[in-house]
Amino acid sequence: MTHSLKKVFLVAFILSIGALFLWTSSTRPSILVIHAYSAKTPWVKNINKGLRKVFKERTFYHRYYHYMNIKEYPDTAYTEEASKKTMEVINALNPDYIILVDDITQKIIGKKYINHPDIQVIYCGIKQDPKDYGYEDAKNITGIDVSLPLHILDDLLVFNIDEGNFDHQIYLTPISDSTITSQEDNVAIKKYNKWTKVKLRPSLQVKTFDDWKKAILKVRGRQEVILISNHHGLIRSQANPRYVPAKEVTQWTVENAKVPLVGLYGPFVRNGGHLAIAPSALEQGERAAKIVENLIENDIYIHELKPEHSNHFLVYLRKIPGHKPYKFKIPAVYEAFARAMHHYYD
Repeated sequence: MTHSLKKVFLVAFILSIGALFLWTSSTRPSILVIHAYSAKTPWVKNINKGLRKVFKERTFYHRYYHYMNIKEYPDTAYTEEASKKTMEVINALNPDYIILVDDITQKIIGKKYINHPDIQVIYCGIKQDPKDYGYEDAKNITGIDVSLPLHILDDLLVFNIDEGNFDHQIYLTPISDSTITSQEDNVAIKKYNKWTKVKLRPSLQVKTFDDWKKAILKVRGRQEVILISNHHGLIRSQANPRYVPAKEVTQWTVENAKVPLVGLYGPFVRNGGHLAIAPSALEQGERAAKIVENLIENDIYIHELKPEHSNHFLVYLRKIPGHKPYKFKIPAVYEAFARAMHHYYD
């Protein structure tokens, strides 16, 4: 074989390998995960942890992550700009699958892809009914919702009534900031109608730390409990619109509240609170990833997959000091669960 002929074969071989690589790359499924909030948010971190737990063995998937950061900049103008940039990302990547996390992404992104011929949408982390976004008749959308573990909270409150810490009935007041996440939580809390010995009071949503203090101090009495939702979006005052660190809010609340406090999310305890019963972000990410995996690996049509509902919850605990002006008991199984999950703080 002549030297020139060897060169021809070598070039042909390299070109064929390159063509094979390009073909393989172009046929690999692409997945775009869109978060409403930043990558630093604990909720987002744990959803991503669940996604990666499933996807880590699937090295042939193209995976991309996009963060809209709406929680950090909650004004309407920013949301509109973030939505525009997200659409540009989608158009540039042209993914096969979009995983949309949280309710706000369904409102501003998901609705635009109902019955899209080329993109399949998987939602997770939503508290509202998928019908609220027009998904009930969509042929290209399915996912998993997140249920606030209010039934577990109800069990805990009834347990304390049975233990003699309350008489007959508990009055529960949800208090939160006025962010989008809190609004979504309060809608879900209001819709819940399976309380047994609990009477739900109207939610208190505030914008400033001063108003937060007034709301916390307003709730007093032996039959009262406060349910703490999000409080990262409080500003110092109307004159000083800087955000107050969540840890400062939590510590002031724990030191000054006259009634038991229960958080809806883990950061409440990590920042100094004593108890939180929270939905599992890890479950949301893991099950959303498994839906995508099922669609890719098993040649299943998305309209064949029914929407899923969350089952898991997490308990976060910190020992309640004995000098508090109220009694509140935690079942031993809750403490064991929190310790097993490394969510018990001394």
